[in-house]
Amino acid sequence: MFYQVEPPTSELTPKALSDASKDVCVLPRLYPCEPQILPFDHRARRRNTGEYSVNMRPLYEAGETTQQSTPLTSNLCWMVPLCKQISLRKVACLSSSELRYFNIHKGVARNATLMERARTKPLPDKALGGYDMFIFGFDSVSRMSWLRNLPKTGEYFVRGLAGIEIEDLNIVGDGTAQMRLNEFQQQPTDHYMRTYVLSAEPMYRRFRTGCVGSEFRHVRFFNYRDLYHMYGTRRMFMFGFHSECSHNDNNGLKMVDIDFVQFLQNLSSSGYLNNTILILMADHGSRFSDIRLTQQGKLEERLPYFGFSFPPSFQAAYPEKVVQLRKNRQRLTTKL
Repeated sequence: MFYQVEPPTSELTPKALSDASKDVCVLPRLYPCEPQILPFDHRARRRNTGEYSVNMRPLYEAGETTQQSTPLTSNLCWMVPLCKQISLRKVACLSSSELRYFNIHKGVARNATLMERARTKPLPDKALGGYDMFIFGFDSVSRMSWLRNLPKTGEYFVRGLAGIEIEDLNIVGDGTAQMRLNEFQQQPTDHYMRTYVLSAEPMYRRFRTGCVGSEFRHVRFFNYRDLYHMYGTRRMFMFGFHSECSHNDNNGLKMVDIDFVQFLQNLSSSGYLNNTILILMADHGSRFSDIRLTQQGKLEERLPYFGFSFPPSFQAAYPEKVVQLRKNRQRLTTKL
């Protein structure tokens, strides 16, 4: 069952598209279970990580030396700090029964310079309406694919967080700005996930597919609560973009769905979304699948997912903006 989606009233054919209107461009209403799409939709089996975990607190308290061993119950562990700015460490443990543990752990390190900047140079009260901004995206996901592969996420976003989905957002050009940019010469943000990813990727061969140690890799990526814990009421702009589970094949998102729902539920139950404008998005639809050989697949590639969720206080302060956004929900729009 899909939320807020009705089957199309007519068959999706070139003739139906050309006859939709003689005077204006009318986008046909798409349906996630369109018969021509179903052959490309299949289940993704959720894997068992198969690893035991280690309590990292004693390791973090062990100090910042180049190499430090510390007893952990019956284990002997070695911790090697890789990057103090994001609290990035490799950990190797050997238990008394000769079980071995090897992993990489990350967190958000306290940075005195950033804390002082936030205290002495706060953002103006009117910047972003006084709210935090959190944008999170998945690579190459149309709205129809979002409905097919992230149904629990979509339902919670719309019903649990009063999310507004833009149903007819159309990309302009490539849809992915970073593809036209060279790599950054310096770290572009205060906290940068890529430092962790580059350090972790060579270690993936040690773990089960899709896992890093005892966790799914995508769950590691969702750990934005650390930023809220670290900065509290200090204003933040956060952006995350995940591609591993969707870039080549959107079906991998089915394995992500329940974890992403729990991620959003945790942010909400912790009260973090009470002062956060949340945007869920994608850059474009699938481009690396035979789904593009179908009529609907060609349309989906141009129609990425985009949705907004506003705190209750924002809706009370700017009711006309929320009303207008809802009016635009089924209008052909672009990001420009």
